[in-house]
Amino acid sequence: MPRDKTVWRRQLIVMLVCSPTEREILDNTKDHLKEKAGTKKVDCDSIELDTTKEPSAEDIKSVKEKIAWLGDGRLYIVGHGDWENQKVGHWDSGQVAKLVGVEGAGFQLVSLTGCRVGRDRLDKANPRQKGPIGVYVANSLDSFASKFHLALGQDHGLKVDVYARVFGTQADKSPTVLTMLDDIRDIEPDKQKADALAEPVMNAVIDKKLRFYWVGETQKREWVMQGTGAAAVFD
Repeated sequence: MPRDKTVWRRQLIVMLVCSPTEREILDNTKDHLKEKAGTKKVDCDSIELDTTKEPSAEDIKSVKEKIAWLGDGRLYIVGHGDWENQKVGHWDSGQVAKLVGVEGAGFQLVSLTGCRVGRDRLDKANPRQKGPIGVYVANSLDSFASKFHLALGQDHGLKVDVYARVFGTQADKSPTVLTMLDDIRDIEPDKQKADALAEPVMNAVIDKKLRFYWVGETQKREWVMQGTGAAAVFD
């Protein structure tokens, strides 16, 4: 997929809803993406799924029809990201990959619009290491986004690009990547120091969005904004 291809004929928004009381951000994000598509004369459609239960046969049929309509366009997956449990809404990477990994799908790019879905899961077996400007991204291979990308390629034969953020994100705001207070406290747990860091960190952090892609049968990663040094950092 050419990296300079930024305008698509069609885009599909798959909304993964986890709670009726927490959907305002998702609705705003969907509306923003549709409005943005309209300014570029891109056809846009959407589908909504309830992640508190397994998808029904009707859900699966509807997604398949939407994916067929999308063709080689851009797929957005919008939902609340839970990086610690590696879920979007209540579904894990395998469930979401199975849902959209329709046989014969032609989409080339998936944008995951969920907070921190590119962030590694922190536990005793995977201690996080310090990165540039104190940002902790030890091993993004242990993230929802990486496992979703891997499942699409290995389990469903879709060798596509996947974009994901490591910080909080909200598509209807500017900047779209929000270095939220809990992100900053992950960098600096001391409350007073975290408050002092808030503005400088938001302005200083460059590496915010990851691109997962394929070279043959090998999964690769790089920073989208910076676009250099990926081999030195990740391989």
